[in-house]
Amino acid sequence: MLQGAATGSDFIMDIGGDVSWTDYTFQVDAKMISGSSFELGVFGRFAIGSDKGNYYEAYMDDSGEVQLRVKLNGSTTSLGTKSKSTTGDAQLNTVYTFKLDMHGSVITVSVNGVARVSMVTDTTLSTGGIGVIVNGGTAEFDNVVVTE
Repeated sequence: MLQGAATGSDFIMDIGGDVSWTDYTFQVDAKMISGSSFELGVFGRFAIGSDKGNYYEAYMDDSGEVQLRVKLNGSTTSLGTKSKSTTGDAQLNTVYTFKLDMHGSVITVSVNGVARVSMVTDTTLSTGGIGVIVNGGTAEFDNVVVTE
């Protein structure tokens, strides 16, 4: 189990993979254990090592809104959002299973088995590893699974 905490800026952790990974699905259980106004999520096609400026990020905030964004050379672009209206607020001490599916240019984000941002097409990044993010509190990450 990995635990991370951040209050003023994002806690970003590259947790594995290879810079040459292309098509894969990354799944992890994530739980906020403390905090408010938080963000909790995962990275895909993450530039492993010292360059943490390029990645896809899929995260949920405390309102339950799920977003998919791409960051390239420090610039972030939103690729899709699903409002909380269908899920309600995110809760502390609740496990959320994030699944980021990236095959070719098609990206889908699921939370607890429900597609929240579906079939987004983007070609900004084609390779990279996996990572996790938390902001506004402390989170635990467990049960990491990566499949081709």
